Amino acid sequence: MKRIFALAMVLFFSLFVFSVETGKVYTGLVEGKGKYGDPYIKVEGKKIYITNAKDLSKGTKVKVEVYRVSDYAAQAKLLKKIKTDAIKLSSDTSMVDKKKTIKLKNGDTYEVLFIGKRGNPAVKINGKITFLTNLSGENAPVGTKVKIKNVHQGKKVNFAEGIILSPDKEKTKSSTVENEKELKVGDVIEISISEHSKTEKPLGFYGKYMIFVEDGKFEKGKKIKVKIYKIEGTIGYGRIVQK
Repeated sequence: MKRIFALAMVLFFSLFVFSVETGKVYTGLVEGKGKYGDPYIKVEGKKIYITNAKDLSKGTKVKVEVYRVSDYAAQAKLLKKIKTDAIKLSSDTSMVDKKKTIKLKNGDTYEVLFIGKRGNPAVKINGKITFLTNLSGENAPVGTKVKIKNVHQGKKVNFAEGIILSPDKEKTKSSTVENEKELKVGDVIEISISEHSKTEKPLGFYGKYMIFVEDGKFEKGKKIKVKIYKIEGTIGYGRIVQK
């Protein structure tokens, strides 16, 4: 009886919790990429992998149509990218209730997910898009780490002030020039190691690009030269240039 009851509960939750269906259209923000490079969105906690658009960057809002569903994930094709209302509201601070503020933990850092239509970087705080009104996409491109202060709640999005966290002051000075330059395969660039990925690969930022270094281990803040061998959207992959 216990086994039958457990099986019935599993079937019940599979029917009502995971409601992603073949042929249906869903929208969402790209949250990352899977093992094979397919970007994905989440619907009710279930990952939907987009198999026909590997160049989508994190934070892009998309509309997709699901063509296959499994127990743990789904596969879909990209229908179109969407310019969200949140992006349009990036500079409309008239909708801010200055009496309502959000308390943040000391030391919390956030990553810029995308740049709004009016040029303000956006992060996600407590699941809600927050635009940094004192920064621009030039000095805080996608992937930039920031600290947040003075968060004010809006009706659809939040607004706040951001402080750029840079291991190198020169990086901040040159970020405008770097951000305007499009990175190409074969380019040799200099980056400062900002952190390490989950697979322990060192990474740094070059303008709007996040650069993963293929080989070597370096301390945070170390400057190195790398040669780019692969680019996917705003993510680049490089190998160390031997001296």
